[in-house]
Amino acid sequence: MKNGIQDNIRSGLARYMEGKSSPDEDRHIEDWLSDNIARPEYDSLFEGLLDDTPAGTTGAMTERAFGRIMASIRARSKERTVRILAWTNAVFAAAAIALFVFVFRPSDTADWREIYAAKAEKQELALPDGSRIWINSDTKVIFPERFGKECRKIYVDGEIYADIAPDRKKPFIVSASGVEIEVLGTQFDLKAFAEDRNVDITLIEGSVALKGTGEGKEFTRIMSPGEMLRYDKVENSVKEYAVDTLEYRSWRNGNILKFMDCTLEDIAADLERRFDVRIMIEDRKIAGTRYYASFINGEDVDTILASMNSNGIMDIVRKDDLIIISPARHNQL
Repeated sequence: MKNGIQDNIRSGLARYMEGKSSPDEDRHIEDWLSDNIARPEYDSLFEGLLDDTPAGTTGAMTERAFGRIMASIRARSKERTVRILAWTNAVFAAAAIALFVFVFRPSDTADWREIYAAKAEKQELALPDGSRIWINSDTKVIFPERFGKECRKIYVDGEIYADIAPDRKKPFIVSASGVEIEVLGTQFDLKAFAEDRNVDITLIEGSVALKGTGEGKEFTRIMSPGEMLRYDKVENSVKEYAVDTLEYRSWRNGNILKFMDCTLEDIAADLERRFDVRIMIEDRKIAGTRYYASFINGEDVDTILASMNSNGIMDIVRKDDLIIISPARHNQL
């Protein structure tokens, strides 16, 4: 009976990784992953799944699976050591789910660590090569205790500011929500939450290559300092913005918030992470209103929303940690 149950789980996970599962199956699989991913009795199931995954699986499929799993499995502790199969590049290209596979093989294992900065918190991380990472609220970073011989790679779900130690022989690669950022030594800000539509990368110093794959189309963009690129994962498109890099440097040590051509819906998601509140927007038109704004004096969430409502088009009601935004009543008369 137990083998039959594992066969059903394995079949469902395989469909999930290949993007063939239904929305209802997705929910069941993600719930199961959250509850069971760390249980040792499932090690052999995950190992077999990796061994059987076709080698021809595309990189796009890999990143979509990775993003979906990152969005569904939220950290319960701020830091923990995880054991992950040390897969070859070919196997990784076939199965991003391996990030969460707890498999030991004495000859090819690697120790990985996971750090999670909770909502309304920030953390700082020193990597094995001397690089430094600042981790913003509600962000997860997975990294090895030691880097491999050919490259230095980490995985991110959220926003980080990175100061990467130079090493021309071993490029530094950040994989996050459908994109990869490859650098030799530089400073940049990356905002890539798996549940968000957009990925933003801002180059502070040096040079980076932004690589993405969407709908079977791959692209590579070389960035210049002072440039922000916004990658739309739905449209598979990129927009360019010129920005003040000082603001992107400063959130590490302060409470600066910056919004560059962002919808109120996107801003609400950022405010929820920063201030650990819930924000409900009851009107789609208001949710889609776009803003350019910076808050540099440590303003609280109520002050920020009041400032964004200077034209009085919204009614904003707060009930403890719940904030409800609706069209102003005088506009409906």
